[in-house]
Amino acid sequence: MRPLAKFLIFSGILFATASQANDKSEATQLLEQIRNTIGKAACNDQQQCKTIGIGLKACGGPELYLAWSTLATDVNLLNALSLNYRTLREEQIKAAGEISNCMAIKDPGAYCQISAEKSATGVCQLGLDGVNIAN
Repeated sequence: MRPLAKFLIFSGILFATASQANDKSEATQLLEQIRNTIGKAACNDQQQCKTIGIGLKACGGPELYLAWSTLATDVNLLNALSLNYRTLREEQIKAAGEISNCMAIKDPGAYCQISAEKSATGVCQLGLDGVNIAN
């Protein structure tokens, strides 16, 4: 193989690897921004606790769910960041030819966990499948 061809192949591999690393870094940063936007998810009422599907699995559906609070979260910012993260994950999946187990992740719901010894302010938590913790 000619030296120029070897160089071009090697450069292409390095570029693809660097590009994937940058995408993962960007995805990690977006996920951190989403978590920071949600913050502590403070609540004082069950109705304030919501869930949001985050990311995308190769077969469809979200990668995970996060609990958030309408009391303390900018919903427009959260939705925008979530959409950006989903779009980035879709690009990563297509570029890398990712596959997943294709098992749907059920939305676990969310509830306001209020500590008995503390004030009336609680924290939104993910629920458990089939269990209504709020009651």
